[in-house]
Amino acid sequence: MVNSVLLVFSDLGLGGVQTKIISLANVIVSQGGSCWIFLQSGRGFSRIRDLDKRVRVYCPLDITIFGKHPFWGWRFGVFIALVSLFFHPRSIFVSLAPFSISVIKILSYVAPWMLKRVIVNEDTYPSLYYGGGHVTHASIEDVKKWYPKARAVIGVSRSTYADLKNDFKIPSPPLMYIPNWVSSGQRLNSKKRRNIDILYAGRLAKQKQPTILAGVLSFVLKKYPGIVVQIYADGPMKNEFISELSRLNIFDKVIFSTPVFGIDAILRKTKCLLFTSEFEGMPNIGLEAMSHGAVIAGLDVPGLRDIVDDGESGILAKDAKALSHKVIQLLRNPKTRDRLAKNAKKRVQSEFSEKNRDKFASLLVRDNS
Repeated sequence: MVNSVLLVFSDLGLGGVQTKIISLANVIVSQGGSCWIFLQSGRGFSRIRDLDKRVRVYCPLDITIFGKHPFWGWRFGVFIALVSLFFHPRSIFVSLAPFSISVIKILSYVAPWMLKRVIVNEDTYPSLYYGGGHVTHASIEDVKKWYPKARAVIGVSRSTYADLKNDFKIPSPPLMYIPNWVSSGQRLNSKKRRNIDILYAGRLAKQKQPTILAGVLSFVLKKYPGIVVQIYADGPMKNEFISELSRLNIFDKVIFSTPVFGIDAILRKTKCLLFTSEFEGMPNIGLEAMSHGAVIAGLDVPGLRDIVDDGESGILAKDAKALSHKVIQLLRNPKTRDRLAKNAKKRVQSEFSEKNRDKFASLLVRDNS
C-alpha cells in the first residue's frame, strides 16, 4: 500500500529544484500514491505546467494575510507539516529546508513515533556549515542533535554526505546518499548553433556572490568584447547586482531577464554556464546544463566539484581572476568546449540519471508500518 507524500519547500530557486520536485511528484502519483506540494509562495514556479494534474499544489502565503510578514515564513511551513502529519496518518513529510529541524524537535517531544515519517533531503545544510546563506533559524548543534531522529537524511552530493557523516556525526542509517538527477530524454547536439556565450541562471543571493559574478563578467567583456552574455535570474540581491553592473559600465552589454518558461531552450543555446557561488548543495541547473551540452565554469567549491572534474567535464578555478581567464580560454577554443561537453554528458548519464529519482521515490512510497 502506497503512502501520501507531502513535499515542503521554502525556496524554489530558478529551475533545478522545480525539476526535482516535479519529477518526484509525477512518479509518486504514477505509482498510485497521493502527493501534495506546499510552497511558501508560488512566485517563480515556472515549470508548474509539467506537473501531473493529480498532484495538488498549495501556496498559502500568496493568499493569506501572513504573506507580508517575515515571521510567518518557515514557521508557517512547520505548522502545515505538523497538521498534515497528525491528521493524515499515511503521510510522509519531505523537506528541502532546515525548518525540518523544528518539525523533528516538536515531534520528538509530543509524538516520537511520527519521526519515521520525516525525511530530510539535505542540500541546504552547507549554509550552516560554511557560515552564511539563507538559513538563519537553525544551528550546527541542531543538525547534530535532531537529524539522527529522522526516518532518513539524504545527502545529495558526496561532499554533503561526507560532511554530515564525519563532521556532523550523523549515523547511517538514517544517513544515505542519493544524488540529484536529470531526465534521460535530453540529447546532446554539439552541432546546434549556440549563440549565448555566457549564461548565469539562478538566484541572486548572498550564497551566489553576485558582486563577484559582476566582476568576472566585467573582466571577460573587456578582454573579449562582442560576446553574448545573458543573465536569467531573480532574488533578494537583484537590485544590488544591477547597480554593480551599472557601476562597472556593463549593464547595457548583458541581456537581463527574469525567469519564465523555457530554461531548457536557453541551455541548449549556451556555451558556458557560469557559477560564482561560495558553495552549492548539488546544483540541478548545472546537471541540466551538462545534459544539454553547455560547459560549466565555476569556482572550486563544495557541490560544484561533485559534478565537475576540472579540465575533464568542465572548468573550476581557485578564485575569480583565474575563473575569468579560464572562461576566456574556453570561449576561444571550440574543440575544448566540445570535448568538455561530451565528457559532461557521459558523466550525467552514468552518475545522475533517473535511477536516482526512482531510488528516492521508492523511499517515499513504501509502507511505513
